[in-house]
Amino acid sequence: MMPSSQRHHNANLPAGHEAGKLPAGMVLRDYQWVTSSLAVGSAVAKQDQVSALVADGVSHVLDCRGGESAKALYVGTGIVYKHAPALDDGKPKPDEWFFQGIDFVLGALRWPRAKALVHCKFGMSRAPSMMFAILVAQGISGDEAEARIQNARPAAKVTYRKDAERAGRRWWIRH
Repeated sequence: MMPSSQRHHNANLPAGHEAGKLPAGMVLRDYQWVTSSLAVGSAVAKQDQVSALVADGVSHVLDCRGGESAKALYVGTGIVYKHAPALDDGKPKPDEWFFQGIDFVLGALRWPRAKALVHCKFGMSRAPSMMFAILVAQGISGDEAEARIQNARPAAKVTYRKDAERAGRRWWIRH
């Protein structure tokens, strides 16, 4: 298990500072480590957040938000970016959406020292569901995968668990 200080980067604000009011020069890192190489979190939207990812050793980013790609933020950083858009609409998610995320992240983890961040807008539904599928594709049971995600990011929900579990198992079988 990861130490709390590594899982909750944004939870360690200096004394006297409220969430949302960071001291000058401090960057919000709204992601937590599910494993030593896999993190789940909310959107990365500013260059200083990308610089923080680089400083934290993140080599790959899977963006699950619908809408426009944020690829331009990562140009020249050394971080490999993939946009796998999905709406957070409560509707079933197809295996193909999960497969592209699983392929990207597990392909990245073949490299020594690779670290991947999976994020969506708030890190509450799509990204945790994709992380769940990735863990299941690695052979981790559904209950264990959900427990790891909840331990790392307690407010997150594996909203699309049924779809993610099906896709993770199907990915596992075809590989």
